[in-house]
Amino acid sequence: MGDAEIRASTVVSRMVSRHGAPSLEHYRAIYADLDLEWPGDAEIRRTLPVDDAA
Repeated sequence: MGDAEIRASTVVSRMVSRHGAPSLEHYRAIYADLDLEWPGDAEIRRTLPVDDAA
């Protein structure tokens, strides 16, 4: 992992600890708004922080 990826991961971790992670429903809405194909719940959970309690 390069320096930029480490910094990005640190920022994401800090934002999640401050505000919580988005839910799958939030990600679905974003994908729909952008007319992107939904990659599936498992792929979103694998690549992005997800609040499973929502």
